Amino acid sequence: MIVFMEDLRGVPDSERKKGESLEIKIKGDSLASLAHPDKNEDAFFVNEKKRMMGVFDGMGGHGGGDLAALAARDDFFRRFSSMSEELSVNEIARKVKVGLLFAHEAVIERGRQVGNREMGTTASVVYFYDAPNGEKKAVIGNVGDSRVYRFRNGNFEQITLDDAGFFVGMSESKARSLQEKFGEVTDASQLTLGEQEIYKRRNVIGQSLGRDGVDPKIYIVDLWEGDKILVCSDGVSDVLTKSEMVKILKGNETNVAATRLVVEARSKGIEAGNFRKKRDDMTALVTEVGSRRLVSMGEGKPKLEDRGVVGGEIENGSVVRVKRSDGGIDDNWVVLGIDSDKGMAKVGKNGDDGRYMTKEVRMESLKGWNEKIL
Repeated sequence: MIVFMEDLRGVPDSERKKGESLEIKIKGDSLASLAHPDKNEDAFFVNEKKRMMGVFDGMGGHGGGDLAALAARDDFFRRFSSMSEELSVNEIARKVKVGLLFAHEAVIERGRQVGNREMGTTASVVYFYDAPNGEKKAVIGNVGDSRVYRFRNGNFEQITLDDAGFFVGMSESKARSLQEKFGEVTDASQLTLGEQEIYKRRNVIGQSLGRDGVDPKIYIVDLWEGDKILVCSDGVSDVLTKSEMVKILKGNETNVAATRLVVEARSKGIEAGNFRKKRDDMTALVTEVGSRRLVSMGEGKPKLEDRGVVGGEIENGSVVRVKRSDGGIDDNWVVLGIDSDKGMAKVGKNGDDGRYMTKEVRMESLKGWNEKIL
């Protein structure tokens, strides 16, 4: 199924910048669940040159969720990295669907390699299409409940529809209405008794890569300059309300918004009394279209305020700089805990190989690395 979600209302051709090349900057971040901090069952990729990104959430209820996510990610990324860019949007849509079906087979094969274990993973991938005639679209492939949102002119829209088991037999409009309601609920009293039962089963998904009968959904949406596209696992979207996600997207530059989203999700996921709390891996990828203000990953030196550390004040959830053993400085480490008695802080970061790294550093040193632009 390919769904076209066109929306050109109120935007004259002069504002669509036809003929200009598509300019995107992507930032991604991921944190492991506090239930298993040394094992992240989410996997993701970003490739600005090829204009593509994706999130894969290994299913914790199945053995080897991390292996499933990595197998699907690596297979899809390998195939799409060599894809010709001289294709129409419909041809790319078909390639995305076929690529996800190949990734599905890769998950099954990985299960055979480790003793016929049943494995599963979600997948949400985005390819940013830039045609010579100025046509600019996002081609989205989706299986499971990892989500893709578009933030445009203050409107935060979920493009994908979860493959939730309780949606079977329900009209798409009713399913989307229910999904929208769940996205803002903060107390059981806001739901009917029937909705409460559905809410409890919202993570029981109807299909995943690695499971028989998979049929990826494909969405095609327009892109305007200034649009933000968010891809996230349910560790973010289940814990944070849509309003909370919007606040982060509006209040942070794209090069730190992804980190803010996963840090906030981890914090609220263990917050006492939080109706939406859950322990899960958290991954967020954020792309802004056509902005010349953005700093690409690894380029330039972000302002101190962009990293959430003002005047050297460091607390749990702060995004900080940490000195490497070779004397260089690494950005985008997250403070996971502070031992005031010992004067130590535990920090973590997703490595280039997808593994989550943690280390302990002295608070005095951490403040020194972050009290000024280095």
